[in-house]
Amino acid sequence: MIKICKQYAVQRLIAAVSQVIVTLVPGPDEILRFHTDEYPIPVETVGALPVLKKAKFTGFGHLPSPPEWLNKAVQYLSMTDEGLSHQAPWIKTEFVDKLIFCKEFTTEILPDVAVMTSKSFRGLIFSVY
Repeated sequence: MIKICKQYAVQRLIAAVSQVIVTLVPGPDEILRFHTDEYPIPVETVGALPVLKKAKFTGFGHLPSPPEWLNKAVQYLSMTDEGLSHQAPWIKTEFVDKLIFCKEFTTEILPDVAVMTSKSFRGLIFSVY
């Protein structure tokens, strides 16, 4: 996911992938626990912070302000251990607001008689965006 965001500059792609990356960012208490045990959290080792900063401007730059969940993820990944110790726990909620942050597109797929009657048919190729 990190490589996809680094390589491409497509707004909708970066917005969608950043949502997945943010789900992997733990709360401040969990980050602090990892740092106390002297282990980096997985999203730090793959370099998620620069990608999430890019998502604020490229993926959600068309909005008046980036989503709160993205701001919190960037804030927690860039804080020191002292700052993390003073933060309240991060209670993540399910992302449901599709009208503001994402656009939903539907395409009607008509059945193809040739595909339905073929005996050597092995699979159907489709794309999800």
